[in-house]
Amino acid sequence: MCVFKFIFPFVIFLTIICGNKMAQNNPIDYKITIVYNNIPGDTTKGLSTGFGFSAWLEFGDDALLFDTGGDYVNLGDNLEKLKIDYKKMKAVFISHNHWDHVYGIPTAMGASKGIAKVYAPAKSAKSILEQYPRMTIEGIVEAKEILPNIWSTGEMEVTYREIIFTEQSMIINKEGGLYIITGCSHAGIIEIVKKAKSMFPGKVVKFVTGGFHLNQLGDDEVMKISNQFVELGVEKIAPSHCTGSRAIELFEEEWKGNFMRMNLGDNYSF
Repeated sequence: MCVFKFIFPFVIFLTIICGNKMAQNNPIDYKITIVYNNIPGDTTKGLSTGFGFSAWLEFGDDALLFDTGGDYVNLGDNLEKLKIDYKKMKAVFISHNHWDHVYGIPTAMGASKGIAKVYAPAKSAKSILEQYPRMTIEGIVEAKEILPNIWSTGEMEVTYREIIFTEQSMIINKEGGLYIITGCSHAGIIEIVKKAKSMFPGKVVKFVTGGFHLNQLGDDEVMKISNQFVELGVEKIAPSHCTGSRAIELFEEEWKGNFMRMNLGDNYSF
């Protein structure tokens, strides 16, 4: 009996320690799939292009939709053709309230049967809710973890075409580093990266994808941003949507093997 009293707690202790090590050695894998974009990817998939952006993020048994594109019919068609498992959808993340990022909301709500919670910049939340009153929406103000290891940068103020609004971007905080998804980067792609690094000091930015909104910039200005990425220690970029064809061309030339295409139907796992 005395031996049992000694061994039993020791076994429990080993079980806890081993279990924690197994959890650390088996982190959740993430997969980003671009489900709506104005830049076509593999045309053999028969996907519908349209101006706007949306990405499906899978993690373990769950998933969320980042933005919803500019056409709910095209979004639904693409989700079907890509064999997206709607049952995994736990949330919809809206970067900002522009038509090319929110007009697919009816498809997102229908796919999740209205269960998915919508996270939007607080200053846009009321307007979005008025357009789609059946959703459950939370307005994001400050940086916040909306799901385990998935963060919003919080609202970042923007002045675009003399209109002031706010935008948020997403950060996946994985053990190996940070992975950033942007909608249009109206707040400035470099400012978004800086915000992510300030939220997680010492963490490396492994990957940045989405719209960088550089289509109005000249070559010198694009190259300055490319150099700033390097200075900030960004390891890999995948510009798309509103980045601009010339800017994307320059990034590809400059970044070579650290440049990725993330256009309609493309995916990336990490």
